Amino acid sequence: MDRELRTFFWAVFEIDIDVELPAHTYPTFEEALGILDLAVARNQSLKGFSIENTANSGRIRFLRHHLVMLLTRVINDSLTTKRGLHDNLVANLVSAGLIDRVDFITTNYDILADNALGALQPTAQVSLDYGLEFSNFFDADSDWKRPRNPRVYLHKLHGSLNWLYCPTCNELRLNAL
Repeated sequence: MDRELRTFFWAVFEIDIDVELPAHTYPTFEEALGILDLAVARNQSLKGFSIENTANSGRIRFLRHHLVMLLTRVINDSLTTKRGLHDNLVANLVSAGLIDRVDFITTNYDILADNALGALQPTAQVSLDYGLEFSNFFDADSDWKRPRNPRVYLHKLHGSLNWLYCPTCNELRLNAL
């Protein structure tokens, strides 16, 4: 994975990732992923990555997978180092009696807010509600049930690591926090 990403960043952006550069030099995650998605969608080559060659077409898809895996690695690391801020915010809202009067909105994929709010359910008697219908609300063997009142809303504008979308059945499943 590291070798392939190193090659990709050098071939496409002319960035040597072994040399420390200012942060603004690097493309955003969305820019890097977007280039790969466009190449696949348009059936076009990238510099050094031919779409016509079956092996390289697969290489572009593997690069996309590697970028997503890198993102999950970074998010996983942040789950242990930054969780305290979210827990403190939620604890303060509970102690002030305001938790059921607050709606949360985030553009992050991480589940830091989810974990902080999910921990409330047994003690504060509030349900975490994403404002979405998940297919596993209807599964008899599922731990997930439709939220009940009082509820606290968490709107995740870009999606979440604990949501799984099935393009075949066009359904969204809620996975463990």
